[in-house]
Amino acid sequence: PPPSPPPPSPPPPSPPPPSPPPPSASLPHACCTDFHLINCPFMGLMCKNGDLDPYFEPDCTVVKEDVVKAMLARGVHPDIAEETTEANFNSTTCPKCPTNIDVRAMNTITTFMAPSPNDAPQEHMYSTGVRDPVIGGGAFNFGEFVCLASSVTSWTEPEVNCFFHIWDRRAPDLPNNPITTNDVDSDKLDLSLGVNASTGAPNCEPEQSGCPSQLGGSNLAFFHAIAPTNVISAGDYKDAWLNGIYPPDFLLRDPTSCTTTYDPMTGHGCQNCLAQVIPSQQHTAERYCNCIHQWQLNGSVLATILPYQAICPPLVASGRRLGTQRQLQGQAQAQAQAQAQACRLTADDLKESSSFDWNDYKKNGCPTLVGQEYNEPLTFSFLYGYKKPQPWQKKNSFGTYSRELTAEEQGRLTACVEGRLNCTGA
Repeated sequence: PPPSPPPPSPPPPSPPPPSPPPPSASLPHACCTDFHLINCPFMGLMCKNGDLDPYFEPDCTVVKEDVVKAMLARGVHPDIAEETTEANFNSTTCPKCPTNIDVRAMNTITTFMAPSPNDAPQEHMYSTGVRDPVIGGGAFNFGEFVCLASSVTSWTEPEVNCFFHIWDRRAPDLPNNPITTNDVDSDKLDLSLGVNASTGAPNCEPEQSGCPSQLGGSNLAFFHAIAPTNVISAGDYKDAWLNGIYPPDFLLRDPTSCTTTYDPMTGHGCQNCLAQVIPSQQHTAERYCNCIHQWQLNGSVLATILPYQAICPPLVASGRRLGTQRQLQGQAQAQAQAQAQACRLTADDLKESSSFDWNDYKKNGCPTLVGQEYNEPLTFSFLYGYKKPQPWQKKNSFGTYSRELTAEEQGRLTACVEGRLNCTGA
């Protein structure tokens, strides 16, 4: 009989099911569709990129523990994650804060000066207005213009210090600087007591010696969270603030792609990250360390993880970006005082010279510091050098300034800003 035909070839294996799509700005969670209403830039980043999706309650609120998990999973250092959430969720640091936060409802002060309500998100004492009440590029663009010289294309700590100092005041220093905070949390501003009755935190103008700036602490914490090398390009910083886009250097250290389910028997869920460590590429080592950090292991457990001990403590010892918000606030205060001294010296030099380097002057933050620190009145044209003064449109309904105010007008304006007069319109 003829030979039997060969059996048919087995069908090719079915392709694996497609991976779920990564979080995309085009497919936001229902709780993140109002991205423009999210005042906190890092909450905006997490919302836009899907990091909070697993943790939203039906009413679109999140709790502190889950926000910490989301931050750590992205590679934010535990100190920054813990201290920033302590300041926003109910804790001994913030007894007025709520347990659950709707990230779209963090703008709780809708007039120029008022207390943040009890059991609601607490605003900073002062605000930049970059994302408050909604995201707008105008305020950021102005800060970028003031703090980045034309030849500077990146942000570092001095530029960030310059940025928040523009708004870190409740009254304009006219005619030199008409910019003020977007709003004031009056509960955090009590010059007579010196400290907040409920938290014990200092309450004073940030320009005063020894007064920490809450706005400065939060701005520096955000900068250090997203700029692991302590420098970030102008475009990447703007995208993080306004568009919810993580910077490339941040993503290089983000352990999300190499993290698996936690299992102490197989590398604590970080074996893939460990396998990708290349000695000549430090960001790969930082990514592995960030993977381990996300599990919030105590010191006795970390001591048993030999790869961690070999890789991560040396990075910390070398000073890699690992600082707490409290340390950052202290740095901000010291740098602000140094800037003020530099501005005073610059102003002294200007009295003896008919020209100066405008870009270096504004990079030092002097447009926002000179009026507070220099004991002689400076005209607007003097402060801004050869740049023609432009009328300033105030956001706080105090009108447009195109000339120096009279003494009477200045007195009324100060009373309005300090809340001693109920002022509307011009």
